[in-house]
Amino acid sequence: MITKWIYSIGFILFAALHVSGQSALPVSSSVIQDQYIVQLSDKDMLDYTIGQIQSEISGSVRIKILTKSPFYLLLIETNLGSQSNLSNLLSSIPGVITAIPNRRLQLRGVPNDPLITSQWQYNNTGIGGGIIGADMEMYKAWDVVTGGVNYKGDTIVVCVIDDGVNGFHEDLASNMWVNHGEIPGNGIDDDENGYVDDYLGWNVKLNSDSLYHSGSHGTPVAGIIGAKGNNAIGVSGVNWHVKILPINYGDATEANALASYSYAYVMRKLYNETNGKKGAFIVATNSSWGIDNGFAEEAPLWCSLYDSLGAVGIINVAATANKNTDVDVEGDLPTTCTSPYLISVTNLNNADQKVSGAGYGRKSIDLGAYGQQVYTINRTAYGTFGGTSAATPHVAGMLALLYAIQCPVFDSIVVEDPAGAARIARDMMLYGVVNLAGLNNITTTGGKLNAYRAVTNMQAICTNTTLPAGLSVLSGDNDLILHWLIGSEQFIRVRYRKTEDQIWTVIHNFKNGDTIPNLLFCTDYEVQIGSIAGFLPGDFGYSTFIKTSGCCNKPEIYNIETGFDQIAFSIKSDAIANYLVKYYNQESSDTIYTISESGHFVLEDIPVCHAYNFSVQAQCLNYGNISSFTDGQFITTQCAACTELSYCSEFQNSPNQEWISSFNIENQGHTSGKSQTGYTDFAGVTVFNLKKDTYYSFKVVAGYKASTFAEHFKIFIDFNQDGEWSQDELIYKTTSAFRNELIDNIFIPPYVKSGFTRMRIILSYELFEDSCEKINFEYGEVEDYCVWIESNCNTNPIVNISTTMDSALFNIDFLDENPILSRLYWKKENDPQWNFTSVNDSIVILSDLTKCSKYNYYFENICVNLDTSITALATFKTECTGSTISPLMNFQIYPNPVDDFILISINQNVSDTYVFSLTDILGHKISVKAHEINPKQFQIYTENLNPGIYFLKMELPGVNQFALTKFIKQ
Repeated sequence: MITKWIYSIGFILFAALHVSGQSALPVSSSVIQDQYIVQLSDKDMLDYTIGQIQSEISGSVRIKILTKSPFYLLLIETNLGSQSNLSNLLSSIPGVITAIPNRRLQLRGVPNDPLITSQWQYNNTGIGGGIIGADMEMYKAWDVVTGGVNYKGDTIVVCVIDDGVNGFHEDLASNMWVNHGEIPGNGIDDDENGYVDDYLGWNVKLNSDSLYHSGSHGTPVAGIIGAKGNNAIGVSGVNWHVKILPINYGDATEANALASYSYAYVMRKLYNETNGKKGAFIVATNSSWGIDNGFAEEAPLWCSLYDSLGAVGIINVAATANKNTDVDVEGDLPTTCTSPYLISVTNLNNADQKVSGAGYGRKSIDLGAYGQQVYTINRTAYGTFGGTSAATPHVAGMLALLYAIQCPVFDSIVVEDPAGAARIARDMMLYGVVNLAGLNNITTTGGKLNAYRAVTNMQAICTNTTLPAGLSVLSGDNDLILHWLIGSEQFIRVRYRKTEDQIWTVIHNFKNGDTIPNLLFCTDYEVQIGSIAGFLPGDFGYSTFIKTSGCCNKPEIYNIETGFDQIAFSIKSDAIANYLVKYYNQESSDTIYTISESGHFVLEDIPVCHAYNFSVQAQCLNYGNISSFTDGQFITTQCAACTELSYCSEFQNSPNQEWISSFNIENQGHTSGKSQTGYTDFAGVTVFNLKKDTYYSFKVVAGYKASTFAEHFKIFIDFNQDGEWSQDELIYKTTSAFRNELIDNIFIPPYVKSGFTRMRIILSYELFEDSCEKINFEYGEVEDYCVWIESNCNTNPIVNISTTMDSALFNIDFLDENPILSRLYWKKENDPQWNFTSVNDSIVILSDLTKCSKYNYYFENICVNLDTSITALATFKTECTGSTISPLMNFQIYPNPVDDFILISINQNVSDTYVFSLTDILGHKISVKAHEINPKQFQIYTENLNPGIYFLKMELPGVNQFALTKFIKQ
């Protein structure tokens, strides 16, 4: 296969020696003596420059105009027989930018790797039952480019994120990347990238560059991308000279996947920022793994990371599921992520058919590539490798190959706009697919990877007839705006339709930045571009799926504030809206709905330490539509230490394989199911009531995705209420692993503090000691609950509270058992600091309070046996307007306890009329009449009162004062 002569002069020979950066091309023996390619600064200088060259060069000279666009190139032939100074002489002539020797082309054809004929995906001759031509036309692509460095001399790198790579393999070792900015094994982060001794790449689990000891899956993936080509050894990768940067994700979890991608991001960003002095010129990552049946909305961090990687210039290639499933409907991660910097791949066999056990999706899967039992390296030798895992690296290797095409126009974009360059490379590959009937309407392109067509599309960047590439589609309420970075302005067509429609609408003579008008708001559309330039799979290119704006999106709950008896939060959305709030309590099946027009919601008079599940719907006024409800969110009223203290809550475990399905203590329990993150705080959702010095039986049920595993289980209770978990607060730990369910007992010691505190339960596959985020266990789930620890000290008082604008008067009666010490704790709601006062009498007055404010309070009592009890949290509110307690206006009653009457003696002279009122211990008013004996003494008959405790209140309405006392009727 012979590369065309004109192409070689214009784009290979001119660029071949004009390199810089990490690695330069060597001077070859193919240099033609006495021939030079000269680039001029301006076509208007053509005649002048030719004259200058003829006058400066002694001897015979012949000048041929190669091209006037875009570089204005000349071919200079002389008979001097010496080239020692001619390049410098030509470059010194005004109007000459570059002068380089001409070189002969070498026909590459088939590489000399002895097992290349087994790699049918490159050139299918029908061996093994395949169809002749069911291949990616790799040999034709290799006639143009085989990899290595780009025009600037940047060493092109692909990250293989997998289980490691055997970098010692004979056919891979010379293509393994090393970090020249790092000194291996010195324990220092020499290149200051945040990773110590990452000389060979990075192992996420081990935090080192220990990568070569594994790789049963990653090694064949790397071999498909970049097994050394034309080295007379084994096989060839798609890219003969690319560098493979391995990232071992350790254990296959989403957290480790994020950490792996982050390393690639850091290295490419560092390369961009240091102009290639540090980092790595990573152009693609390969991920031949994923999560079946996962959806993008379940993995917002994972999906958004692709946009971040794209921003620094990395395209990410991912394998879809190895099962015949429509991932648009059934889900798959990461291939359902919608980033323009992600290419999703399905699997083809040697008969150009999608493998039955491979995923598909009209919106999510971009193209097919060959992966059914392709031949490549394995960990130590050679063999077949299959599945979407094998299809995907063919695409990653091709992306890197496109960057090796010697095109200064593209490389200038790489420097100035790395993200745009990444989108261009992606577009040129997706435009260049070959249409397959079996992929129509189940992939975005409807076609299979074709190396030659992708390379040809990429070459055209250095002409004026390239396809529109670097495409971005911006959505408005009723329109879509299309932009591209490069591309011919002639004969561009765009067609579009609603996603569910069959009929296309075509717009001819479409220009860069034009608008598709008159669309419906909040509607999904499919868009394709057509052009007469370059290779497309048909009349039009791949499909972009996008939704117009104007949607009523889910609102957000924020600014959550909780008290001991109320929950408040704000609601916001990106539209003008009213909000429908629905909520329910775990103990009730009734769901309550209420409208909030202000975007602020308050629920009052709720019991202490009770959680409600809230979700909110936006009712958008702009377009008259509504959003879906937000996911349910439990919010609890305050639970003293359980919610006031900051307990560690950051974990890196995964609940995808096993989780806590339900947990019960005696007849108290909660069925939770699998969480998203592996940790959930159920404070107030279920409150476990426990007594000191008591045994309790418990039951935990484990949930599993598929197979059951042997699990470990632990229970912590923060007995001293300090926000920390100590080993003496570990009240249960399995002595042997269990499956499915565990039933056992716990004991609550007699010496612990009473009141609300936190309980943590941990189900884990691994056995470990601690309880906080410093433990990076991999599999299992953590749940937190509030517990109420009840004291055996029965000193709960009966309290009657009277309030004024700045005071509160507590009438306290300990009916069951008088404590040897009692304290009243109080604070203004939402204040961090508690105040306390000793309770030495049945009446306690709190003064200097804030008008019209809510306060929280509780009692701490110590009994004779030194056991401590803490009462439940309660609230009172000072009056906004009203009376004040006058400490001067006081009175005495006698006898006390009383029998048939009481005498009231007043200790001050006041001319106003006194008003007396009587209430029982429950606050019920009792009719009473006071008989005046003299201006300072009154009598009230009590013979009809039942025995018990009563409160007598005396008011002076004229001066807005009152006083209160307690008496006992015998």
